[in-house]
Amino acid sequence: MGSRKPGNLRRFLAFAKPYRGRIAVSTLVGVLKYNLPVIFPWILRDVIDNGLAGRPGRLGLGLDALMALALGVFLLYAAVCYLRTWIADRLAHAMILDVRERLFRHLSSLPLAFFHDRQTGAIASRVITDVSQAQNFVGLLGTNVFMDVTSLASITVLVFLLDWRLALFAYTSLPVYFFVHKRLAERMRKTAREARRRMDLVEGALHESISGIAELKSFTLEEEETRRFLERCRYYLQAALENTRGLTALLTRVPAVAVLWIGGHLVLRGELTVGALMAFWAYLEMIQNPLTRLSDLNIQLANSRAAIGCSASQRMRR
Repeated sequence: MGSRKPGNLRRFLAFAKPYRGRIAVSTLVGVLKYNLPVIFPWILRDVIDNGLAGRPGRLGLGLDALMALALGVFLLYAAVCYLRTWIADRLAHAMILDVRERLFRHLSSLPLAFFHDRQTGAIASRVITDVSQAQNFVGLLGTNVFMDVTSLASITVLVFLLDWRLALFAYTSLPVYFFVHKRLAERMRKTAREARRRMDLVEGALHESISGIAELKSFTLEEEETRRFLERCRYYLQAALENTRGLTALLTRVPAVAVLWIGGHLVLRGELTVGALMAFWAYLEMIQNPLTRLSDLNIQLANSRAAIGCSASQRMRR
């Protein structure tokens, strides 16, 4: 029995191997980018509780020194954001170039029967659109997930240091959040594959319509072709709209409001300072970003996997 051939996903990930050094650097810079903002709520706490009262803060810094520290952190954050974008963009374009070159080389070696059986527009879409979408898989899986996890870990440690009671209450919705994620993941993958198949129909028909525009005009079929094109677009839209988030976003917002309510009573009883409550609220708002990205991750990974292999093995195989 022969050895099993690697799947589409494994073959695609092989394109990232020559860039693993740059991917590691991009990830490390991204971790710094995602975690630097965690400092700001801690400074805000000191400003409200001590700086505005004319007292030195926990680090012995007055109001002016605290604001100078915040400004310095912000400038460092801006520089790190620029560096991260510069590295990630060049890495992504380099990988796309390699994948397109290999894919076009493979296409040019296929027999004529392959091209007779498929729409020209669908083939062109595989080379251009799908490659751009599929490269997101490496960034999402290899870098963004890791950066979001480190950011969540940093925020979790700090909110428990601020007030463990509020932190426990705020995190009670997370098991429900992850349960919903798991249940939705499979449905999102199936919907993404179907949306990709329907987009093939749209792009293939569009290419053929443009190629045969002379015949369409000769027989005055412009209105009929427009109607067909609109029907295909609506057919695709039905599948695309299935992958929209709603419930997961709600689960990340409700705890923040409840925490502000409960924290307000702790402040009135003198068990929590106003600065600590404001810092806690700021951290909960910061949690929304990585949780929302992880919520969108199901959709984006489903679309990327669909572009890599859901039907590519059927359409691009000899």
